[in-house]
Parts: sequence; structure tokens; C-alpha cells
Amino acid sequence: MEEKLDEKKEKKGLGNLKLFQKLKSIKHIEIIIAVILGAIVLLIYFSTFNTSSSETSFEATSTTEYAAMLESKLENVIKQISGVGNVSVMVTLSSGPEYIYATSEEEKINENQGSGSTTTSTTITKEPVIISGDIVVVKEIMPTVSGIVVVAGGAQDTRVKLEIIKAIQALLDVPQANIEVLVGK
Repeated sequence: MEEKLDEKKEKKGLGNLKLFQKLKSIKHIEIIIAVILGAIVLLIYFSTFNTSSSETSFEATSTTEYAAMLESKLENVIKQISGVGNVSVMVTLSSGPEYIYATSEEEKINENQGSGSTTTSTTITKEPVIISGDIVVVKEIMPTVSGIVVVAGGAQDTRVKLEIIKAIQALLDVPQANIEVLVGK
């Protein structure tokens, strides 16, 4: 019984040895293996990350999300200014976002002849492009910032206050009259 097991192990070992020798005889096997492994990695990468981006090709941003994102980014920048302690930022927006939709145009020219004269009228109709039940949005224009209030520790120092105002003006192009910097606790 043990002899049969030993024979099977030897045959299996010889089979693996022959397979290994065949693989070894192929030129540039390392390159082929590297390409196959690279393809597998790319397949895994695209199968995990591509699904989320294809589901939401366009996602409308609400005004509250936009304002919160601006507030967060401003807080992060202002915290980096020398002499500034704790920071809290509030941004107000002038309106909601504006959407520009894809449209298809159709032009019709009508000619009427009567009593010796010809009148021509042109009618242009624009209709939104709809794909899978959704109107196609070409561009989303985010609202302008109408005012900013910053409460910052260290704002009692005039230099720090001016640097905060300059940073906000550089980042958001908001007039100085619409920026208020207050001293925090």
C-alpha cells in the first residue's frame, strides 16, 4: 500500500518537474508572468473603483454642501496662518447653483407668397436633451459668495486679522466689505 503511495508521489513529482522544465524553456517567461499579473491587478482596480464613478457621472451639489465645503477649506487655510488659534468660518451664498442644460435646436423656415410679395419667417425651437429619463446637464455654475464671517483666536492682533482678510480675498475674490473677522475665545 505504501509502495503505491510512493509511486503516485513520484509520478506527481515527475509531472511537476516536466511542467516546470517546459515553462523554463519558454523565452522571456518573466515578462509574460509580469504582464499577466499586471493585467490581473488592473482588472481588480477597475472593477472596484470604476463602478462608483459610472453610477454617478454627474452629481448636483446642493448649496449647503457647497457652503460647508468652502467653510472647511477656509478653516484649514486660516489655521495655518501664524498667530491664529481656533477658527470657525461661516459662508453665505447669494443664490442656489445655476444649471446649463444640453439642448437640441431645430430651425424651420416658412415662406408665404401672397399678393405679389414673399414673407419669410424663421422659427427656432430648443428642447432639452434627455437621456434615460434625465435631462443632460452641461455645466453647473456654483453661486457666488455674498459674505464671510470668521471667528478666530488671535484676531485681536491687527496683523493676524489683515492676513486672514487677505487670504479670503485671494481665495474667493470677495470684497473686503463682505468679510468680517471677529476675535474668538
